[in-house]
Amino acid sequence: MDAPTLNALLHAAGFTQALFLALYFWKGRRQPGNLYESLLLLNIALTIAFGYLYGSHKILNYPHLARFAFSFMAILGPLLFLSVRARERADNRLQWSDLSLWIVPIAITLYLMPFHLSPVETKLQYLREDLEQIHFDCVVILYCALLNNLVAISLSIARMHRAAARILRQFQAIDADEARSERRPASEPQSDSSDAASQSPMAAAAGERGNFWFHATPLAMIIGAGTLSALDPNLLNSGLFSGIAAILIVIRSYLLLFRSTGDDTGADADALYPPAARYQKALLSEDFVGAQGAKIQAYLLEEQPYLEPDFQLGDIARHLGLSTVQTSQVINRHFQKSFLQLARSERVAAALELLRSRPASSTVLDIALESGFNSKSSFNSAFKQITGATPSDWRRQNAQA
Repeated sequence: MDAPTLNALLHAAGFTQALFLALYFWKGRRQPGNLYESLLLLNIALTIAFGYLYGSHKILNYPHLARFAFSFMAILGPLLFLSVRARERADNRLQWSDLSLWIVPIAITLYLMPFHLSPVETKLQYLREDLEQIHFDCVVILYCALLNNLVAISLSIARMHRAAARILRQFQAIDADEARSERRPASEPQSDSSDAASQSPMAAAAGERGNFWFHATPLAMIIGAGTLSALDPNLLNSGLFSGIAAILIVIRSYLLLFRSTGDDTGADADALYPPAARYQKALLSEDFVGAQGAKIQAYLLEEQPYLEPDFQLGDIARHLGLSTVQTSQVINRHFQKSFLQLARSERVAAALELLRSRPASSTVLDIALESGFNSKSSFNSAFKQITGATPSDWRRQNAQA
């Protein structure tokens, strides 16, 4: 197989993959981020097509398409940013701040308008000159597009890293919460630190390191390609940066596709595909969390299950008809507390009411047992942690008041 044929096949393979991925995400364009992902992949497909036309000099057969590639290359980073942010916020709406990343593509397109409107003979002459020696204005355009894309893609990867870190922290807390709930009822003492990092520091550190390197690697590749392109105009014109960026974006799109084909929970967090991948499919939508959180509030208010010493996470899960992982996630996201923290806060609130209404002859132990605690020591610890005073001190202070 000769070099031109191999080159054509490679470009055709890239174009076909990007196009089919674009159609897939377009089909689900109502989901946050999918519309921008589809447009991004379509843009990559067109950029690949232009790259083949210029590399094979076949652009001379289609002079009316000349220099359109600059506009498409310039929106690579901004479209990625929109896709990432839309998934992170579960919202496709644009913001005024987005204009900052679109100033360069718009300026490039406006600058090229006179050329696009020029006669075919002028375009052909320009193309012949450009294929021999790239024009200065083309170099300036490429540098501007490179800088804009570099900033936009770097911001996108930073957002993806932050989203993955949030997922890790969230599910480390869920894991720790579940483990403690299974080991003991919610009335027993709890350590001041409720995150998973304190419960399993080695596992937490491994997850954080994996997340860092998972996103630092593509960022380093992007910065490296951008630096090499900036130092050598020939590499800049060859499309090295756009090619590396396109490959990483297509890989990300495949991972998003893989996640979505097995995900029916309405997950809206985004990352390249973080080390917390085993948790991705357990993510719940904001609407679902809000609805289930309201059910938990009603359950606690009406049935007061926390007054039972053996109250556990599984009791709420059975009431909702959810798994303990889903229930723990709802509690963490809706109440901004772990299950143990929620149970203790409800019990302390009940104890405060009893301390106000009961005569002084009622002992602290009586109040503790009626509030759902199984010992005076666990009651004192939880009460002081929340109110800043022991039950006896609180009762004495309020009696004096």
